Amino acid sequence: MKVGGTANPELVPLVREWRGPGSATQIVVGCVSAIDEDGDWARERVRELWAAGADSVELGTPQGRTTPTGIALICERVLPLLRSG
Repeated sequence: MKVGGTANPELVPLVREWRGPGSATQIVVGCVSAIDEDGDWARERVRELWAAGADSVELGTPQGRTTPTGIALICERVLPLLRSG
């Protein structure tokens, strides 16, 4: 089950409850604002989601604290790493 557009760890247990007890359906979070020049800050956002029980965290919109900044970071910093790897 994909929960798009949130970096709020408090939402994950709520969605898990909505999903119902004993469900094998995983929860995927389309993470807002997990891309930032401050890598420690960004990693903490994702760790909070995992700690709350998210099964997967994916890139979602907006892609950073602001969309233009997030897109620039993806294009200038992330994509070159993927191309070289």
